[in-house]
Formats: sequence, C-alpha cells, structure tokens
Amino acid sequence: MFAMLRMLDLSQQQQDQLKTLLQNYRAAHPRGSQPDPAARRQLRDQIFALLTPEQRTKLRAEMQAWRSQHGGSAEPTPAPTP
Repeated sequence: MFAMLRMLDLSQQQQDQLKTLLQNYRAAHPRGSQPDPAARRQLRDQIFALLTPEQRTKLRAEMQAWRSQHGGSAEPTPAPTP
C-alpha cells in the first residue's frame, strides 16, 4: 500500500501527516514485534482519512488491481469513508 501512496501526488501537508502516522506506528510496533492486525487496520483507516475523496478512490482501485494480480487480499478492503 505504501508504494501505491507515492502515486497519489500527496500535498506537503499530507506527506507530513503520513510521516507522523508511520513514525508513531513504528514506535509502537517495532520490526520483529508481534503482528497486530487491529493496529494495522487503524493505521490504514488513519491514512485513508487524510486522503481526498479522489485519492481514496484511486488508492482503492490500485489496491484492487494489486489483489487481482496477486490472487487475493493481504488486507481487508477499507470501509468506505463519507
């Protein structure tokens, strides 16, 4: 998903917010720690919340295309955001 975010032409503010979200997540869940699916979903939801509706649509389409090419879903589809 993070590689897909690069294709979204994020504003500087969005990039800064994303960086903060990722830093906080990595501090709470260091590499090698026990996987926490709920925390991953929360991070994904926070990322989607900082995107514009157009960016969310584009990211969902990219995620769906990736799933189609790779035969499944690594993560559940995010809930629609109003």
